[in-house]
Amino acid sequence: MRGKNVLLTLCFTLLAVSPIFAQELETQLTEWTEQAKIIAQLVIGLAAVGGGLYAYFKVQTDDGGAGKKAIGNFVLALIFGAVLIAVIEFFLGTPGAAAP
Repeated sequence: MRGKNVLLTLCFTLLAVSPIFAQELETQLTEWTEQAKIIAQLVIGLAAVGGGLYAYFKVQTDDGGAGKKAIGNFVLALIFGAVLIAVIEFFLGTPGAAAP
């Protein structure tokens, strides 16, 4: 009987403490979301500059279809970057926020 009382006391204690941890978790998720978006934007920005220069040099050297292929890859990489930021916002977005 004593073990059952200890178990019930432990359960009630955990239920009382869980809202505190939920608030901390929400705050941590918000911080992680902002950090993930900043890191993704930095990587996408660096890739955009590098890809833009690569596409520019390919077009200037007039390798025939290579310039068009480089520009196409550059545009697809920018689209991927935009989708990546949207996915981060969707999965790690602010908890409890209404959907747009």
